[in-house]
Amino acid sequence: MSDEKRGIPFLLRTVGVFKEENIEVTHKYYDQKSCYHWHDCYEFEYVKSGSVTYYYNGQEYLLPAGSAYLVTPSDHHQVIGHQAELYNIAFNDAQISNELQELILCHSGSTVVNFVGETRVAMEQLLFLLWTEFESKNDLRGYAVRRLFETVLLYFLRTVPCEASAKHSYNSAVMQAVAYIRIHFKQKLTLRQVAAAIHLTPNYLGELFKNELGITFSTYLMKTRLVYARSLLQNKGCTVSEAASAVGFTSQTYFSECFKKEYGYSPTKERVGTLGTMLSAEDE
Repeated sequence: MSDEKRGIPFLLRTVGVFKEENIEVTHKYYDQKSCYHWHDCYEFEYVKSGSVTYYYNGQEYLLPAGSAYLVTPSDHHQVIGHQAELYNIAFNDAQISNELQELILCHSGSTVVNFVGETRVAMEQLLFLLWTEFESKNDLRGYAVRRLFETVLLYFLRTVPCEASAKHSYNSAVMQAVAYIRIHFKQKLTLRQVAAAIHLTPNYLGELFKNELGITFSTYLMKTRLVYARSLLQNKGCTVSEAASAVGFTSQTYFSECFKKEYGYSPTKERVGTLGTMLSAEDE
């Protein structure tokens, strides 16, 4: 990993810059370094040729041609292209069905797949069709783009193992709420706001959280924020105060108390431990 100071990631792309309301498909050659960032949308990327160095929530991957990865709004990442040819698809949750949203949400950690042989050929054919359809002015273009993209995403997700604990079929309203939280958790967020966004009453949504997930809405929101903050602290250059602010805490003291309650040690120890590991690796 580079010695460059990372700090906290910043928003690089929003759904508002899309050519279409819910999706943007690009085919590009990339031989440079992106900034350390996050999106308020989802992003799927496929390496057709060359390779990329991929930093994802504090982890580093060297991905050869045939690799694909999925980034959600609750992830931060950086990509360095090495004469890479990429297909990039940015989309929001309105572009995909509730069933596919649930498949995305049941995966935790990095979703990276390396396609080989016939499966790689099939994926590249699908991506080429999707890109050419997106760039065209054909009748029913929007319908074709959506169907092709769902096929690409399903083809990708079925190769990624899903945690056994996440295979439970949750109420679709809970999945919509979780997807909304994953996008907006960095902001001040209340049960009433989330309920309004998915057209439910706050009391009913609160009951759904307890019945389906076994925890309250506020507990789920807190856990989501702390997971993200923890991954920030595992990146060199991010301070405890920056991590706290990035996930919506106005008090560093309160953030530290919540972090210690969740993980059993202070956020300072997380950061110091990560820096120590990095320095040891550099000395080897």
